[in-house]
Amino acid sequence: MRASIRSAMSRRLNEQVERRNWFADTPSRKRVRDREHFDYLMLTYLPKHHGAKWFSDADVQAAKRRKNK
Repeated sequence: MRASIRSAMSRRLNEQVERRNWFADTPSRKRVRDREHFDYLMLTYLPKHHGAKWFSDADVQAAKRRKNK
């Protein structure tokens, strides 16, 4: 099912935006363990990676506030 969803999303993005590789070949299936892990991903890990990202500004601001406490 995951592969079908990824394929459908890639086809649509290629048609609507531009033709390129939209998703990693081998995505991680690791879960976010807790709030601290989420904050690390939002503030440190994900910003270092190339490509398009979507962040909720409210989530980023909340993670920054928790980090500064």
